[in-house]
Amino acid sequence: MLSGDVVDQFLFESRKGFCEHSAASFTTLMLATSMPTSIVTGYQGGEL
Repeated sequence: MLSGDVVDQFLFESRKGFCEHSAASFTTLMLATSMPTSIVTGYQGGEL
């Protein structure tokens, strides 16, 4: 998981990043409201 400094920078300064930045920021905000939250990452490619 990303550290709080990276989350703060994403939310309040740059507002630019990858999906992991959005997921970490959303998770941090939800945890701040005591909502049970987790992040699942990974990609499994397949064949057409």
